[in-house]
Amino acid sequence: MQYPYYRFKELNTLCVEPKDYQIYGLPVRAYWHAAEQTMAKQMPEILQAAARMEDTAAAKQVITDYCTAMQEQAFADAGQLLNDVRWYHSQNSNTLKNGRNPETHEVLDELKAIEPLTVTADAAAYQVAPPAAA
Repeated sequence: MQYPYYRFKELNTLCVEPKDYQIYGLPVRAYWHAAEQTMAKQMPEILQAAARMEDTAAAKQVITDYCTAMQEQAFADAGQLLNDVRWYHSQNSNTLKNGRNPETHEVLDELKAIEPLTVTADAAAYQVAPPAAA
């Protein structure tokens, strides 16, 4: 998928279902919250560095480059999260939610407990050192 809307929409759709929210939605939401907090802490430094620059066009470019880099990072991370959720969802589909007898591999009527998704992306990737003032 090359369009952010579809990538984020599918990720949201897979994570928002009431039965899946605890397993997929909460870990994904916690990841985005951490990424957004990192960006919110970083933005004042970027703006201050740009404000110190004498060349207005260069200052605007610094802000544009930072925002573009963050959007590209979010798009890549959404792809990774979407793959993680799809894989985990497939591994825990209806046919795999039932427990099995370890000796006979017979499917049991008991449902196994599904652990929440572990997010593999790193929210620290949103921290970018501000550029040196020119």
